Amino acid sequence: MKAAVFETMKAVPEIKEIPMPTVKEGEQLVKVLAASIDNVTRARANGSHYSAKDATGFVDGFDGVGQTEDGKIILFCGCQR
Repeated sequence: MKAAVFETMKAVPEIKEIPMPTVKEGEQLVKVLAASIDNVTRARANGSHYSAKDATGFVDGFDGVGQTEDGKIILFCGCQR
């Protein structure tokens, strides 16, 4: 799948092919339809956000719109590493 990946701090994200995530028990696979590159993402990418321990190699996806396997359109929020 394609993703916006921040490889280095203070750099523009690169569109890269990454492996599909493994769905664990209690989780659901969501097809991302749109994800923002917002102020939280920018702050994580430059290391100034409290959640940015090592902001290199992370995939943007703090919030966005997705579609569940049963076709429901949803809003999602939360950091992913």
